[in-house]
Amino acid sequence: MAQVAVLIRIYPEEQEKVDELIAKIKAELKPIQIGTEELAFGAKAIKALFYTDEKDGSSPLEEKLQSIPNVSSIDVVAMDRLS
Repeated sequence: MAQVAVLIRIYPEEQEKVDELIAKIKAELKPIQIGTEELAFGAKAIKALFYTDEKDGSSPLEEKLQSIPNVSSIDVVAMDRLS
């Protein structure tokens, strides 16, 4: 089964706890890459890249991210099949 790369933007509920949220995502979901993206007025979003099985898609990953405390919402930015 093929792998897919899923790029997800994660919006925190509390901006002052972005670093804690990044650490929690790293520990629980082991992203390939993770960092922050500047939004308007000093707000930040987290962008994380994950690899997952194509048959699973992004739904299980999205559900796991939504269950983490301090995650307000998420957006799947891109999904590409890896060869």
